[in-house]
Amino acid sequence: DVPGGSCRPLLELARAWGAVGYRSRPLLWHAQEHPAHLLFRPFRQPSARAVHDPAFMIPQRLLILGVLCLTATVSQFYRAANSVLAAPVMAALGLPPAAYGTMTASFFFAFMLTQFPAGVFFDRYGPRLTVSGFMLFAVAGALIFAFGQSFLVLTLGRIMLGIGCATIVMGAFMVISFWFQPKH
Repeated sequence: DVPGGSCRPLLELARAWGAVGYRSRPLLWHAQEHPAHLLFRPFRQPSARAVHDPAFMIPQRLLILGVLCLTATVSQFYRAANSVLAAPVMAALGLPPAAYGTMTASFFFAFMLTQFPAGVFFDRYGPRLTVSGFMLFAVAGALIFAFGQSFLVLTLGRIMLGIGCATIVMGAFMVISFWFQPKH
């Protein structure tokens, strides 16, 4: 309550516009109306026991953290691999240096643009679904790049890799902040 009035009308108006309680509603559909309601449920933070009990689920926490660290290593590999592959790929496909630079930069451009929707997905679905869903793009991009025989196909592969690798580090940060106490 505020002096001279009540906050209830403001809260009701904010709820009607979706500004309050947005995590309780699905992003694109009502959970009861869609068969995938178990997969696309709102993100819930770990329980108080999971956060405050240091011995709770330590092997699972470390396994998931290890997987995220491994995927971050793979992401770093894809960032740097084009500098090593430049001479053989440019010779095999007859690409000029400017085209190869454009193909290499497409990874970082897609990585940058994906940060905006990734933040929404992190807030809505949490790090587990967001990182694993976006990693499907990285797998597809790696396959496209591995079998590509033209500039456009290689650029598409790099774009898919950039989209897929964009959520890895922030997902690891979220897992660490949710599952480990600051003193750890």
